[in-house]
Amino acid sequence: MKKQHHTLHSKEQHASHNSKLKYSEKDIFYMKNTVAILIAALSILILDQLTKFFVRSQLKLGESAPVIGNLLRIEHSSNTGIAFSLLQGNIWIPAWISILAIAAILIFHDSVRNVREGVFLGLILGGIMGNLIDRLTFRAVTDFISFSFWPSFNIADIGLTVGAIGLAILIYFRMAKK
Repeated sequence: MKKQHHTLHSKEQHASHNSKLKYSEKDIFYMKNTVAILIAALSILILDQLTKFFVRSQLKLGESAPVIGNLLRIEHSSNTGIAFSLLQGNIWIPAWISILAIAAILIFHDSVRNVREGVFLGLILGGIMGNLIDRLTFRAVTDFISFSFWPSFNIADIGLTVGAIGLAILIYFRMAKK
């Protein structure tokens, strides 16, 4: 008799446990998008910081190594400004803009409508964080990808650019459908 009671109790616990694990479609949707943002952000952030560490440890500031002749070089450079070397010498304005952008992404990330938007937003977030870490740690951003016809950039910049363009395209097509 006691054993039967134990079995019944276990079935009730199991049913109760399963009902607690059920998520609404909205919860699953939100979790998928949040995971997409986090994976993309962490991927860019880690790749960015590892490549910058490698460049700083292998090349002196100003030193370069050819990848494809003079067309593409790995060149250790330092940027105290923002894109295209704007705001040179002022790390605090870009740092505060970065902090505000990160806060905005964290506050409004639940408005992401699908995983693709989440990935693009995550690329932006990872890029912002990668360059912010440099600004706060080294008082300048380490750039190292250098095409002969374009200012030097880094993996964080790639994440920011791809994320912004991708998000803009998705939003454009969403709005065009209306």
